[in-house]
Amino acid sequence: MNIRKWFVLQILYFKRLFLKKSFVVLLCLVPLMVLGLRIVASEDNGIVTILLCTENDRDKLSEEIVDGLLSDDSVFDYKYCEDESEALAALEQGKADAVWIFPSDIDKRIKKYASGDTGVNLVEVYEVEDTTSLKLSREALMAAMYDYITYEEYAGYVVNAVPEGTEIDEEELRAYYERFRQDSSLFEYYNMDGTEWSDQGGLLTAPVRGMLSLLILLAGIAGVMYFRQDKEAGVYEYLPQSEEWVYSLSGQLIAMLLLGTVSLISLYFSGNAISLPKELLLMAEYIVACALFCSLLDRIFGSLLLMGIVTPFIVLITFVMCPVFFSLGGFLPVKCMLPTFYYLYGIHDINWIAYGGIYIAVAVVLNVAAELIFNKGIRKNG
Repeated sequence: MNIRKWFVLQILYFKRLFLKKSFVVLLCLVPLMVLGLRIVASEDNGIVTILLCTENDRDKLSEEIVDGLLSDDSVFDYKYCEDESEALAALEQGKADAVWIFPSDIDKRIKKYASGDTGVNLVEVYEVEDTTSLKLSREALMAAMYDYITYEEYAGYVVNAVPEGTEIDEEELRAYYERFRQDSSLFEYYNMDGTEWSDQGGLLTAPVRGMLSLLILLAGIAGVMYFRQDKEAGVYEYLPQSEEWVYSLSGQLIAMLLLGTVSLISLYFSGNAISLPKELLLMAEYIVACALFCSLLDRIFGSLLLMGIVTPFIVLITFVMCPVFFSLGGFLPVKCMLPTFYYLYGIHDINWIAYGGIYIAVAVVLNVAAELIFNKGIRKNG
């Protein structure tokens, strides 16, 4: 193969990509999608809206618990409402999902609860319906009151444990409790490879990586279809048949490199990127794997019409099988055929990056075999 001719054709193909309206739209879709998600994520995006009320505005304990909830960075959208009747009216009108009213004697109720009277109502909770999200919000309410309940349990234990007549200083009791109280989270999260998990981005921008990976795969398939379209138009008539798949593969790489570059910038803009070396390694591996995957599809189906028919099914299968929005259990043999699976799992487990390398090696062998079978065997004889 003539390297100079190959290089010139790649430059021409690069220019021709921007004459394809569908590719320009695909390229512009990436920053627009990420920008839209960023705007939505910056707005009020709690999964439920909860109005907080206190029977007595001067009650310090109620005020402390409410302030803690309002300052909590949570998927629950907490709002303070001074008037109980207004809060309940908002609940009836569908403007809120729940109303929590903190009583003026909440300190006494907590003491009764800590002493063993679990039937006491700590907070008045009003809800129109009983959904999974609201059940989770009640767990958040108990978590907010956890420290106060455990302190009363601790204080009650100490009072009962010391000899009668022994004076117990409240400040000293509080100091001992604070000394042994756990400030860290009850749960620690780690990736599958043992590294510490970090929450990049936000709730609404989390799926952006999966959606971008689908767009890169689409760019690869589009590269195949553009090459087929140009070939049917006679653009590559002078190319030897044995070299066609190499030019097609390099064309796909160019299309995906463009989209991959924009995707990497978008990942950092959305706040969902990890370390730059790992991002570059994953993206490079994914682009090569996608190019080989798309090239294999081209070898198998071999026409613009058939590629157009199978593309929606390929994207749908990838969407369902790979953790774009959710992780589907089972179907591992099917998942292992899809390059997107290795990319999305490689973020959390470095082992899948190695598996992706094996996938590329196998894909190269299958591409060569398919080229020998279809171009020199079946299609030639047919």
